[in-house]
Amino acid sequence: MKKFFKRLTLGLATVFSLGALSGCSLSDFKFPWDKGEEPYVPGPAPETDDFTPVLRFVVASDMHVSAKNADSAMTKDRFKDMFTQMNAYADAQSYNRLDAVLLAGDITDGGTLSDLATAKRIIDDNIAEETELVITMGNHDFWGDKSNPTAMITQFENEFGPTNSHKEIGGYHFITLCADKSRAGDPGWDYTESVVEYAREELAKAYEEVGDDAPIFVMQHVGNTNT
Repeated sequence: MKKFFKRLTLGLATVFSLGALSGCSLSDFKFPWDKGEEPYVPGPAPETDDFTPVLRFVVASDMHVSAKNADSAMTKDRFKDMFTQMNAYADAQSYNRLDAVLLAGDITDGGTLSDLATAKRIIDDNIAEETELVITMGNHDFWGDKSNPTAMITQFENEFGPTNSHKEIGGYHFITLCADKSRAGDPGWDYTESVVEYAREELAKAYEEVGDDAPIFVMQHVGNTNT
């Protein structure tokens, strides 16, 4: 396994928490490009003799894209800038692919159809052709109608595809899980037994194929209690 990780790069496996800024609103928080400056784009990574990248992906969550709230323009610009930076970083490397973008929920702020359409447009306009999108829901993506989480899942999946998914990218397994169970009337905070069983089955399939020779990547918005 140690040899494997020497060969494997997660590249830009960086969590961009674009919206969940504890203790302040987005309007109080400034990035350099909020002042008219260009987004920072990192250059090539240092070359090493014993490291050959075989996979690169980005992990991001809590974009909180909104079609019309007070911080919507700023939030959308930052989401676009994320794509600008990650694509430029990949292009500058000897291994110049960005294999996947993982978006781990709270894609939208209010879970409305217009919010989802806005986020989908940003993704479609900026993601590279060879980059695979791996995506699932967060609790905010249920906020379009908290009383009907099933309808909210259907609405999300109509835009982005299954919220529980298993994809193989570059020979590596990626599994997403959607917190489809409510807690105190608030959906998106726990997992129904059907999702838990899906996780068991898909992990077993992935492990049967790769065993201890490769990692299996599992993405979810809400973590598991007592793990």
